[in-house]
Amino acid sequence: MTGWQEQNEIDHIKEWEIINEIDNKLSRNYSSILKRFELRGFTEVSAVTSSDNPKELKIKDEISRNLLDLPDSVMNIILESVDNNYYEYPDKTNDEVDELPFGRL
Repeated sequence: MTGWQEQNEIDHIKEWEIINEIDNKLSRNYSSILKRFELRGFTEVSAVTSSDNPKELKIKDEISRNLLDLPDSVMNIILESVDNNYYEYPDKTNDEVDELPFGRL
């Protein structure tokens, strides 16, 4: 997503990074990465606003087809990169739980 919906996409990516324990490089750099893809002609508009502004982009079909069947050498590089970007997020569960006004049961 782009424009006014971009933050929603970034929030989804952040959650995915936390679940998969991956450093937050993609969510931190989403806007600049999206611009790079656009400049290189890798994306196309897939949805527009009522004002005819782009609200959603997608990877062009000819590019996405090549992304689905990557050679083993490329997959190995991707997996190595994922391993090198492991990040253990602090558990905020206890910090986020409010104490009940009548104490613990």
